[in-house]
Amino acid sequence: MDPNNGRLYPSVEAAKAAGVTSPVLVEGAPEDVQRVSDAVASAWTREQKSQRNARNKVARASRRTNRKRGA
Repeated sequence: MDPNNGRLYPSVEAAKAAGVTSPVLVEGAPEDVQRVSDAVASAWTREQKSQRNARNKVARASRRTNRKRGA
């Protein structure tokens, strides 16, 4: 599994071949492995969304400042 975004790979070697720098081996029942993967993916999505919102907030403030200056 890719620890950054929760993508599952059939083996650690397959993950390394796909470019994952530090793959994680997750063993257990298939539904448990899927649950862990989904949780990691959900956390990754939340992080990406918060970063996107922060960038948008900065850009929005910049546009407001530029409009006030008459640029």
